[in-house]
Amino acid sequence: MTDKRLHLFRTDLARYFLARLVPGLTAIFSFILAIRALSPEELGIYLLIIAGAGFLHILAIEWVKAYVARELALDNSRVDLAAISFTYLSQLRFVFLTLLVLLFAVDYLFSLNYGSNLWFAFLGILLFCSRSQFEVEVAILNATFQAKNYLYSRTIRNALQFLFFFGLVGIDLASLTSFAICIALSYFFVSAFVNDKLFQSPIAEGAAGICQLAFLRRAMIFGFPIAIALSVDWIVSVSDKLLLSVLIDVSVAGHYGAISELLLKSITLCFVVPYLAFYPRLLAEHRRKNSGGRFPQLYNFLKSNILLGVFSLVLLASIFPLQVGLLVWGQSYIVVGAEILFPIVLSICFFGMKTF
Repeated sequence: MTDKRLHLFRTDLARYFLARLVPGLTAIFSFILAIRALSPEELGIYLLIIAGAGFLHILAIEWVKAYVARELALDNSRVDLAAISFTYLSQLRFVFLTLLVLLFAVDYLFSLNYGSNLWFAFLGILLFCSRSQFEVEVAILNATFQAKNYLYSRTIRNALQFLFFFGLVGIDLASLTSFAICIALSYFFVSAFVNDKLFQSPIAEGAAGICQLAFLRRAMIFGFPIAIALSVDWIVSVSDKLLLSVLIDVSVAGHYGAISELLLKSITLCFVVPYLAFYPRLLAEHRRKNSGGRFPQLYNFLKSNILLGVFSLVLLASIFPLQVGLLVWGQSYIVVGAEILFPIVLSICFFGMKTF
């Protein structure tokens, strides 16, 4: 690798590192604001809405992202892929919103009294519609090695979410609905004003429509196994909160989610730091030794990850009952969280190893 290419590689790696680190930190602070502003019941519903929007995203978008990323890796001049993907997203949003309007109409005409549940469904679909556009955009930026734009998009999006949350708490308008709408607005803002100029495609709408069916067929053949795997992963990761909501109470899911989600976000961020720091060394060692596909350094990385994860969890567990824990979670969450902290910590340790 020449000096110039090595410099570019390190520069891009630093940008990808910041694109994970800064949004990860702002996501943690945003979630702390949500914990302090929402009741356990509201927080439980909030987490389930976000999880539901994530499931829709996996079923409808992840396989498209995987296929587009693969095709762009083979030929990054395929500007038509962005236009076709965005046409598919527009049609999908129309279908979901039309279905929701019909459900509201049926509920009103037949007095079924599902208004609150339909409103939660609306918030979930709103989050899905806004997030799907943004996620496809950053997937294209990532696949075409536009590290700077990738960094800007992710950082601005998460910073906006934190600023919106902070503003809502400051003017005493924080609620489940306002938080969900602000998340959607942060996605819409970045797609409309930051990423819009990056995806001006010369492909006409008619041409994109003609290619649509063939595109979707190829994307589904390639990405369907990925969507199935991610769906199983989603079921495993969300099943605890769903079971608590159904079998006990949604407020219990809120207590549980306040502790587990914040610890999970923190530990995930801790795993990102050594991974990105270790990756260039792993690549250099592999190139120097020509290991033929064997990566013995990965085991050293695994041990480092486990030690870092255990240290982080011990640190978090030790501050949990202290004043810092009260500041982050509040008295209500501390009382309940202390009873379930150990199984949560254990599950996150397994999560870290599974991620590795």
